[in-house]
Amino acid sequence: MILRVLASIVLYFGFSQQISVAESHSYLSECYLVSKETIIINEREIELSLFYQRGFHFNEYFSHNNLLDRFEYFSKKYMLEFSPKDLSCSSDKVSLYIMKKSTLNDRSIFDNWYSTGGYEGQASGTLIGLTRVRNGVSEIYISDYRVDYNKPLSHEISHFLYRKSCENISDKYKDESRALYFQKKYAGEY
Repeated sequence: MILRVLASIVLYFGFSQQISVAESHSYLSECYLVSKETIIINEREIELSLFYQRGFHFNEYFSHNNLLDRFEYFSKKYMLEFSPKDLSCSSDKVSLYIMKKSTLNDRSIFDNWYSTGGYEGQASGTLIGLTRVRNGVSEIYISDYRVDYNKPLSHEISHFLYRKSCENISDKYKDESRALYFQKKYAGEY
């Protein structure tokens, strides 16, 4: 069961908080915290932080309430579909970044992910979502590219929960196959 806990901090455009960046990537210095929520996924408290990159193409889909509702929805569907017994294999913290398409597709920033397991097989085309773990926190990056936004969000949530579920995380084929299946089955439902 997924339940949103009512302990949230919401910081909108005029009241945004710049995140401190220990990493040298300038794109993170362009991001600000919009909300921090605790949601419950299978009795585990997941701390979800939502960040916007300044200048991204905002629309109603990216409102913090809508993204939190969809995060909960897709997480619940994942739990029903795959029934993982354990969600303790990675951090209970996740940061969701909504990024400009140009930033997410800047190979000087994200190209190293292709060789370090952050994402494999994408040599060309438009990147619309990525997942990685940095400093013990899962990070999901979604582009503002004008597509069906549920596709990259459901896909990356699948990667996040696959990693948490103690599946064989070194089996990148199974992880990606599951994410593609999950995206195809559930992205159009919501």
